[in-house]
Amino acid sequence: MLDAGGELGYRLNTAARALASGRTRSIGVVTLGTALYGPA
Repeated sequence: MLDAGGELGYRLNTAARALASGRTRSIGVVTLGTALYGPA
């Protein structure tokens, strides 16, 4: 089965997995009044 996936060029799709499972495996953070902002 893994060989067939490799031959077809299958790649994991995290968006599709999140829709199917109902989980994104992401963490969100909400803060107020911070002077340091941007990607962490």
